[in-house]
Amino acid sequence: MTTQGARNPGIDLIRSVCILYIVGFWHLLGYAPAIDGYKNDLTHRLTLVVLGLFMFVSGHLIGRSRNAAAKGWSSIPKFYKRRLIRIYPPYLLALLLFKLCGLLESGQLLPAVFLVSSLIGHQLRTLWFVEVLVVFYLLAPFLLLLRQSTGAGASRLKGAALLMMLIGADVLLSRMIPHSDPRLFFYFPAFATGVISASWPSTQPIDGPLPTRISTLTYIIPACIAAVVVSFGHGDFNENNLAIFPLALFGPWALFLVVNRLETRLRLPGFLLQLSLSSYFLYLFHRPVFWVFTSLISPSGATLQLIYLLVVCLPAAITTAWLGQRLYDRLLRRIQGSPSITV
Repeated sequence: MTTQGARNPGIDLIRSVCILYIVGFWHLLGYAPAIDGYKNDLTHRLTLVVLGLFMFVSGHLIGRSRNAAAKGWSSIPKFYKRRLIRIYPPYLLALLLFKLCGLLESGQLLPAVFLVSSLIGHQLRTLWFVEVLVVFYLLAPFLLLLRQSTGAGASRLKGAALLMMLIGADVLLSRMIPHSDPRLFFYFPAFATGVISASWPSTQPIDGPLPTRISTLTYIIPACIAAVVVSFGHGDFNENNLAIFPLALFGPWALFLVVNRLETRLRLPGFLLQLSLSSYFLYLFHRPVFWVFTSLISPSGATLQLIYLLVVCLPAAITTAWLGQRLYDRLLRRIQGSPSITV
């Protein structure tokens, strides 16, 4: 987590660009029936990396925040309270809107409310990502305690060993719970890596000592290239394919490290900063907004559909998310008497 008064421009850049890609391309063009071919081998893999990058950043922010495990087990309830109050109530509202818009299938609402959809194989449309992220947040304090007890935060070697153990357990559990949503296990390594590696010296900005700036990238970038090559050698593209799994880890990790090195040199325009601040609400509520606007007006022809989506639907979704985030932040400040916090 990071307060609005101490923004990280690298993370804001990642969030704003990634949410624009998901909402303004990957999902938006699905509302233009005349446009086809935008989902292909390249964009499928890019989408996987973008979603993994969201997970990595979420884990990193938890890992770099005041250590939730610093006071041991007694600090865990406070950790849950702070995070869940930021993400769970808006998620419930989004579920209700999805239900009203017919974006949930029969029987999906209650399991989604109790955050068990991913465990019983109910693959939610879009909101699966939020449910999976909440499950990861429930596991985060234990990852922090593991990092603290093993010294994996200060040592890359110990951290790598812990990550290998966690990934092995993740793969094993994915086989032991065959009816679960595979994305629950597919993206966990990216989140766990964000948590475990957050305090490594190599995550510091570009003005740090040279050895700590380049050492991790020296290993991660070749691993990322290898993961890309291997993924294109397998035509079956889905989250059950272990050959594609490394791309969801090393792709986000490499991109995060590169952007983080440029952190002190970044000066983001106000639009991207506001987009980053409201990215969670934009992810939650863009589909209901798109559904309403495309139900009202449905242009014919690819060009008119694209213009309508870009000029009317996308700005409407961004504005709705921005207003919703501001109102929710104001409500929380009034209830808690604390500064706004972004998850």
